[in-house]
Amino acid sequence: MNLSDQSVSNSRCHFWLLGSLGALLLTISGCGAAAYENRVEETAKYFRYLEILDQNLGPLWRDSGIELRVPKQFQLMPKPQVPKAEEGKPAPVVIDHRQPDYMNFEFPGLIGAWQTKVNATVNGAAAERKAYIYVISNYSMFSQANQIAKAPEFSQSFLDRFWQSLSIPEDQRRALQEKYPKVQGYQPEKNFTVINLRPSQPIDGVQYLFDVYLIQQQDVQVAVIVATPADSDANIFLGKGIPLMLETMALTGEKPRAGGKPAAPQSNAF
Repeated sequence: MNLSDQSVSNSRCHFWLLGSLGALLLTISGCGAAAYENRVEETAKYFRYLEILDQNLGPLWRDSGIELRVPKQFQLMPKPQVPKAEEGKPAPVVIDHRQPDYMNFEFPGLIGAWQTKVNATVNGAAAERKAYIYVISNYSMFSQANQIAKAPEFSQSFLDRFWQSLSIPEDQRRALQEKYPKVQGYQPEKNFTVINLRPSQPIDGVQYLFDVYLIQQQDVQVAVIVATPADSDANIFLGKGIPLMLETMALTGEKPRAGGKPAAPQSNAF
């Protein structure tokens, strides 16, 4: 081979190497671009999810190791003011106006309550009624030495009394297991025991529906109760708001010790 042929051969080799390198760079660049586009798309989906939460849920509420955002139509009911006890006199009686005044039942361990006005049908005519959300827990029982032993029975004891109060026959006392979020998303998966109560007796002129969502982490038991008139426009916002409320709900793992001091959060809090 002469020098001219050698030069041509080297040039062809260089062109082949450059072409191969260019193809490799394009391939790498294409993979990087695809990964970047996927990240951008996923970020956009996440922010759309946050927008959906803000469109349907109210501000974050925290109390007694529970974090919750209820549907934005509901307003938080204030806690009762506890007057200071005077020395030498019995402790004053505290009335909790968050407790239901439309039925003969008090929710044990009541931590939070919300209400909103809805349009219901009463005797064939439109009438204003209220819908409620209650959060109850055995949380406070762990700060009372004489209640700690009863804390594990909190949920079952509440259900037994609630079923009886609403005259729900034993053969209709059923519970379902539901997971939230329903599909994989941006929240940790949570398992709820769900009880749908449909008492036959009217309350305040209408049939009320009670949906109970029970959840437990370690020793802490929590129930969320949603009370709505059966024939009302509450379903318009509850159909989307309640699942979002449940999937964003969190238990911090905080639990008080006897004497009122909170214990450190559990490592597997969600």
